[in-house]
Amino acid sequence: MLANRLDFLHQERGKSALALVRAIKTAKGHINLLVQPLQLGPVDLWKACRDSHAACQEVHNIIADSSFLFPKSLEEKMLATRSKLWAILDEATLLLDRSEQSKQSPFADPNFRNLWKKLQTEFEPLQTEMIAEIRSLLGANDEDGRSA
Repeated sequence: MLANRLDFLHQERGKSALALVRAIKTAKGHINLLVQPLQLGPVDLWKACRDSHAACQEVHNIIADSSFLFPKSLEEKMLATRSKLWAILDEATLLLDRSEQSKQSPFADPNFRNLWKKLQTEFEPLQTEMIAEIRSLLGANDEDGRSA
């Protein structure tokens, strides 16, 4: 009976972790589209902003619904990752609104241009660390035995 419960917990953790990692990567992609200074084509920044907010809300909901399945240390990493996404998005939203009021491109503001760097230097290490801990907890390894 205990083995069945542990198996069920492991399966639920796996499902939640997969949903969380996908949601975080989606949110990061939307934020990246919003703040990336070099775009391949025209980008509707307000649509990217709305999509980023929706994606970050999805991350928030997944963490709120399933963080109890994970150890406290991993829950803290999840919350830190979520908070950093929101912080970058909130700053981008404020700067985008300010640029619209002044009728300038948001990329004219060095603070807006630096958001892409923040996404790379501040968010990505948190994301990488959280994913590594999830993989370790779930026992997910590469084919050659190394932990990814």
